[in-house]
Amino acid sequence: MQRISLRLLRSSSSAAASTTSSSLVAWQYPAAVGPPDRRCSLRRHFIIPLWKGSGYTTMFMQVQMPYMIFTGLEDYKARGTQASPYYTVTHYTEFAETKDTVLIRGDVVFTSKLTDSEAKTLLETAHSFYVNDVRYRLVERFNKETHDFEFGDVLQVLDMPTM
Repeated sequence: MQRISLRLLRSSSSAAASTTSSSLVAWQYPAAVGPPDRRCSLRRHFIIPLWKGSGYTTMFMQVQMPYMIFTGLEDYKARGTQASPYYTVTHYTEFAETKDTVLIRGDVVFTSKLTDSEAKTLLETAHSFYVNDVRYRLVERFNKETHDFEFGDVLQVLDMPTM
């Protein structure tokens, strides 16, 4: 599996009732793969389990590069496009071709629903599904062959137990 490196450059919390936090990271991606722009533009949705305590919560991801939006799957089911995002991510690709680096700003919108550490894990996991060919097949199946998609396959590639 190709390794993705996210390096924290800066992190801050909002003084306004501590409801948001931001971080800026540099993403060093494998040169052979390149940034996931093309794959993301073709397959814009996916679900990712996020380990929390003694189980996991399922996050729904919407991608329209350079943006990624994450919300809880249950919130998305209940509110659809009106569901509030838990975490928003913006990719800055100005250095992608010359430095093989993408700068990423992530904003945790609801710190009561998602910690900074969980947000970093979520972003790393999301990227892994777009740069790893085996994992990307699950993203393709979720978007193109929905009737063949099994969430258990996602849990298996992430070495997470089925609940």
